[in-house]
Amino acid sequence: MKILNFSGFGGGSARPAGSAGEIQYNDGGTPAQLAASADLTWDDTGKVLEIGGDIDLNDGGTYTTTLQTVTPTQNRTISFPDATGTVALVAGSSGQLIYNNAGAQAGVSTMTFDGTSVTLAGRLINSYTSVASSPAKVFTGTWFTGGTSTTTKPHFLVEPTGTTSTAWSTSGTGLGVNAAASFGGNLLDLQINGSSKVRFTSGGLLDFDAAGTGFLRDSGGGNIRWRTGGTDKGELGSGAIRVFGNASLNFGDSSDVVIIRDDADTLAQRRSTNSQTVRVYDTYTSSTDYHRVAIATARATLSAVSGASVTATGLIPAGAVVMGVTSKVTTALGTANGTTGYKIGTGADDDRWGAITGTAAGTTSDNRNWTAGTIECFPSATDVIVTATGGNFNGTGVIYLSVQYMTGQAD
Repeated sequence: MKILNFSGFGGGSARPAGSAGEIQYNDGGTPAQLAASADLTWDDTGKVLEIGGDIDLNDGGTYTTTLQTVTPTQNRTISFPDATGTVALVAGSSGQLIYNNAGAQAGVSTMTFDGTSVTLAGRLINSYTSVASSPAKVFTGTWFTGGTSTTTKPHFLVEPTGTTSTAWSTSGTGLGVNAAASFGGNLLDLQINGSSKVRFTSGGLLDFDAAGTGFLRDSGGGNIRWRTGGTDKGELGSGAIRVFGNASLNFGDSSDVVIIRDDADTLAQRRSTNSQTVRVYDTYTSSTDYHRVAIATARATLSAVSGASVTATGLIPAGAVVMGVTSKVTTALGTANGTTGYKIGTGADDDRWGAITGTAAGTTSDNRNWTAGTIECFPSATDVIVTATGGNFNGTGVIYLSVQYMTGQAD
């Protein structure tokens, strides 16, 4: 190659530098010299510019560009030493988030950003497994308070489009759910393995185990009702506690004290076959310092009665003022000995609490059978004696006895 020197033009002369494909540049000097670098090459066949170093777009002033000035007709590829990336065209509509769609840019039609809020119109699936101190979702912002009942929205609000909410607490709300007026389902349903455990219905019912059991606000007076099996059982009002029908009030861990309505204006304390006691106190300081009156019962079952009489030893407790002595034949009395009935009394008065005619099962006696019209206090424990009439008991019958009494007690 022959080098020409155009000295008359005020320029210098230089020989080509570098290897094939390396781009020439002015390397300075006097005269100026050409140089080349293996980090800056041009492949004219593949139309690829290769740069082994950094690209500095700063000219010392302000570098500006706009999307309008970048108008490629297709994606461009930039090769790096260890990977290949793609410079893609802008995709989607204004505000849409961009994602990689099989190597090409695409806009997310269901997710937009307006500079302040992200709006999601599609599903959000989070498969993150939480670990210690790292919950899957955290809302760390301060809850809003102090607005109006319309503007003080919950920190987290579930509300269909078109549904208005104007009754929020101005002190703030963490979680709010506001359904449309026509909604008739559950506002919240907590389940375990597909089985509902607690749910809040659109009708205001707090329901447990989907059994129609829970608490219901009475829209008529703001009272709270409880229900079982879908039926209201009672109500907590501003000045009263009501129990509907014949439902009971049970006390104790094992419900061993039961108060129930027997009839109109009739209150009962009963629990199956368990004897009951009611105590009314004058004073109570402790279990060893009190004055009270007790209303109680005592019972005895006389089985296989035989002979002229049978005795319920000490059935009347010491200090008892006997209000009633009742009886019932639960197994028929044998009549082989001519028995026609029985009397109930004490050793001093054998028919004080009745002379009863009848031996069949179901025969009963109560205060209407008394032959003595006075109520008596028994200072010491006293036997109740049942005497056969018409002939001795033959050992085949059963008689149930109950004593109802009052007693004054102090300690």
